[in-house]
Amino acid sequence: MRVRTIMYHTGQADPAGFDSAASYAGLADPQWRGRVCMRTANSSYTQSLVASMIDEFGYDRALEIVRGWVANEVRILPNDVEILEDMAAGGCDVGITNHYYLARLMEERPDMPVAPYWANQEGRGVHVNISGAGVLANSDNPDQARRFLEWLATDGQNAFVDGNHEFPVNPAVTPEPAIAQWGEFTYEPINAEAYGALNADAVRLMAEAGYQ
Repeated sequence: MRVRTIMYHTGQADPAGFDSAASYAGLADPQWRGRVCMRTANSSYTQSLVASMIDEFGYDRALEIVRGWVANEVRILPNDVEILEDMAAGGCDVGITNHYYLARLMEERPDMPVAPYWANQEGRGVHVNISGAGVLANSDNPDQARRFLEWLATDGQNAFVDGNHEFPVNPAVTPEPAIAQWGEFTYEPINAEAYGALNADAVRLMAEAGYQ
């Protein structure tokens, strides 16, 4: 699981100020004006997050939220690493990134003044994407492929996810220590089919809101 959550500068933002039920929507609040960094509209992760908000709130409410981000002068950066590095340097107080980018950076800089805030814990749960796999219909070895995927989802789960600091989707598998220290969280129901179906709407919504 790739958890796309709120990150904050530990010396410049108080997590008590986040909306614990609707954390992403809460960044449209005027208190965050000029303080937030996010990723570009052409990022698949941004599109997935907005698609999930359309799925949760409907198009009109999701549009209102994204317009609120734009009105708050959200700073758009090209990738998650730049968001986190800018935050650590004191540029942004708050950002939205995948969790593992912070884990990677903290391997070299464990004193980075950035921490994750698990979004929507009193609401739908934090937004996640998954690393998924399937077997091709014309595979020469479908049984072997199926057994390999079953291994990846069970005994091989740590071998698959630990190298990139991803959370195991199998609840029986323990996360590696670097991310386990951030504590447990509730994540929203994963509806990849809905996010895919709503992706074009998400792109249109961001363009309509003026989110670049």
